[in-house]
Amino acid sequence: MQTLADLLKKFKEMRDPAEDKGIIQNLIKEVSGATVPVADITLRNNKIILNTHPALRSVVYTRKKEILEKIQSHEELKNRQFTDIV
Repeated sequence: MQTLADLLKKFKEMRDPAEDKGIIQNLIKEVSGATVPVADITLRNNKIILNTHPALRSVVYTRKKEILEKIQSHEELKNRQFTDIV
C-alpha cells in the first residue's frame, strides 16, 4: 500500500503551465519572428491554441511544422506531446 506522501509526490513534480507557455512563446518568436503574448496562448488536449489576431496567427501557421519540431525537441517540454497549433 502506498503512503500519502507517495501519492502526492507526482503533484510536486508537475510543471506550472505558465512556464510552458513562456517557453512556447520564445520558441514561436525564435522560429517565426512573431511575438504572441503569453496571455493569448492556451494549452489544452495536447494542442497549442492561439487566441490572437488572425494576421499574427497566419504567420505562426506558415511555420507550424518547424515550431512543433522545435517544441518537441526542447529539453523542458519533452514530456508534453503537443500535436497541433490551432
